[in-house]
Amino acid sequence: MVFTLVVRLESKPNEMKANGAIDRTRQQDKVQEVKAALAEAAAIYVNDKETLNWHVMQDTTDETKFIIVERYERPESTQIHTANPHYKVFGEKVGPLLTQPYEVTRLNEF
Repeated sequence: MVFTLVVRLESKPNEMKANGAIDRTRQQDKVQEVKAALAEAAAIYVNDKETLNWHVMQDTTDETKFIIVERYERPESTQIHTANPHYKVFGEKVGPLLTQPYEVTRLNEF
């Protein structure tokens, strides 16, 4: 049996100027910061023991919305994932950039 987590998260929108244009005076906008952090996390977590896949996707109609599909050998494999030192770093980096806490759905593949 394969255990899968589907994680939905939404970045805070980019800051807008008074005229409605995106304020690109910041070094990186919020959406790109989240996207970069997710790409980095995927490259790290896919190598964790008992991790089968760790995919990140971005919504095609709303750039602030992302989905992570995490596939593990078994439910207990997520303990290896959360013990990875990057897990805390990722949470501290991305948490403040999200509109709300991420939503997790736990699934058993059959």
